[in-house]
Amino acid sequence: METKPSAAPKITRLTADRGYNGGMKKENFHLPMKERGIPLVVDYKSTQRGIMGQTAGAIQVEGAHYCPAMPKNLIQATVDVEAPKSAANNIDPETYYKRIDERVHYKLRRKEKPDADGNVPMMCPAVGPNATVECPLKELHNKAPDKPRPVVLKRNLPAVPDKICTQTSVKFAREDGIETEQALHYGSREWHEIYEHDRNSIESINAYLKTGPERMDESAGRRVRGLAAQSYIFTIMMVTTNLRRIAKFMNTRRKAQPKTPPIQRSRDRNKLTNYRRWYDRVDGVFEEDLPPAEPAPALRT
Repeated sequence: METKPSAAPKITRLTADRGYNGGMKKENFHLPMKERGIPLVVDYKSTQRGIMGQTAGAIQVEGAHYCPAMPKNLIQATVDVEAPKSAANNIDPETYYKRIDERVHYKLRRKEKPDADGNVPMMCPAVGPNATVECPLKELHNKAPDKPRPVVLKRNLPAVPDKICTQTSVKFAREDGIETEQALHYGSREWHEIYEHDRNSIESINAYLKTGPERMDESAGRRVRGLAAQSYIFTIMMVTTNLRRIAKFMNTRRKAQPKTPPIQRSRDRNKLTNYRRWYDRVDGVFEEDLPPAEPAPALRT
């Protein structure tokens, strides 16, 4: 019977630091990852913080699109927490986390799933029964639950409202804001926990490559010319390193498991398996089948 090959495990995320995320073009990194369905967890350079553009009036801030009337202190939260301690706009980490959490209320929501081309309709946060803010430009949905929500201040509204403020939804192309798009809410406690965990793992692997048998940091171990040859050797080094790490992990897990005695079969417990006990045989004959031995003659003195 023919069996289908098992599907490859799904990649849940790809974590990249500031240098990698900020130095790659969207055609070479962000778009290919999105087409493969691989979510990103990234950090931003100082030039990528705050407002990085807009689409249909919605502002793009550190990986997501938000209501254009989002308060300035929420927009500048990351800039303020990294400002010098002596600066007037500096905030402490606890205040930063609170402002990052407040950003969620102003974040645009998907109306539908992306189409075949990756385009997706997005809604203003004040629209629909799941509205997260109240806005003077939008009437609150009659099915919206009666609960407290942030209220958009009139002084923060744009002078000329764009499509996101005047329409029910706006179609966003797959490339809109893709250079800073990521899976997690940037700056949140969850983001910090996952990003720091992944970065520590990466640094651990780097050290493992440099100090292990591969000696990746020593050029004497790869005396070849050309980028192609170097890339080939690096690939082999990565393969052997991964195999050693997997073997070490499996061995550690095996040793950690409690040792249980083997389950004995009923016929073994009841001693009904003499035909398997080679030590009870004498030249192929069972001991119980042999004639009784004659008594030894008495010694004369």
